[in-house]
This record gives sequence, structure tokens and C-alpha cells, in this order.
Amino acid sequence: MLAGLFLLISCQKIIPNAQNNSTPTNFSQVFDAFWNDMSTNYLYWDIDTTNWDAVYSHYKPIFTELNLQSTSDVRKSVNYFRISLLTKTAPKLFLF
Repeated sequence: MLAGLFLLISCQKIIPNAQNNSTPTNFSQVFDAFWNDMSTNYLYWDIDTTNWDAVYSHYKPIFTELNLQSTSDVRKSVNYFRISLLTKTAPKLFLF
């Protein structure tokens, strides 16, 4: 009986600030979803010296121009995150 009670009141996974789970239809929506998730879940705001306003201003227009249906543009988007954000191709955006 007691085990059954625990099953009824056990914890459930609650996702704070859950966004709707619809599939993005363009890269602007992909970027916004990433940006909102980053804003909500990034742990290092107090010690990170990155100029995130500059990052947003630089990359939002780039992602807006990409076509989600284009394999080439999908590859470009991955490279923007993998290479551009992590190398010296955007030196004024990162101060570490």
C-alpha cells in the first residue's frame, strides 16, 4: 500500500520555461530558440566577459539569411557555432 502511494506522488520531470516543441521553420527561429535557451540556462553570466549583445547583433542577421532547407546553409550554421564563435574570426566579440 505504501509503495503504491509513493508511485502516485513520485517526482515528475518539470522543465522550467518550457517552450512549445514545434519544429522551427527557418533559421531565425532556430537562432531565437538557441538564444532563449542560452539566456535561461547559461551558468557563467557573472564571470563571462563575452559581449553577448555584440554576438547577438553579429549572428542574428547571418542566421536570418540562411535557408533551413539548404544543406549548404545547414553546414554553414554548424560552422558558425563550431568555428566562428570559438576562434579568432570574431575577436572583438570575446574578451577572454
